[in-house]
Amino acid sequence: MIAVVCAVPAERRALAELAGPELEIHVSGIGAAAAERTAAAVTARPLRALVSAGFCGALSPDLRVGDLVAPDAVRDEASGEIFAPDPEMLAAAPGARGTLVSARRIARTPADRALLEGVAVD
Repeated sequence: MIAVVCAVPAERRALAELAGPELEIHVSGIGAAAAERTAAAVTARPLRALVSAGFCGALSPDLRVGDLVAPDAVRDEASGEIFAPDPEMLAAAPGARGTLVSARRIARTPADRALLEGVAVD
């Protein structure tokens, strides 16, 4: 079984057609604590993989609406902690590479976005 965790119902709806006997989609709610609780519950049983998926905002001018981002790192803006994906899963995934920044607040202006230093923001 592969479990996909997303933060909000709209993300789940966007992924719903992928769900099936070997792939389930869970909504965690917004924030690291909510994602951690959901991941702990989902991984209480054996899984082939746990994937975090959802919508993000482009920080790179090369990205367009609908582009897939498969980051080679996720940086928590609040703590500075960096999380790396599984190398094999990343190698198999299409999409833009770079750092996905988990931001503390909405980056409303170009100056706000420039400070985040990544390819995309969540």
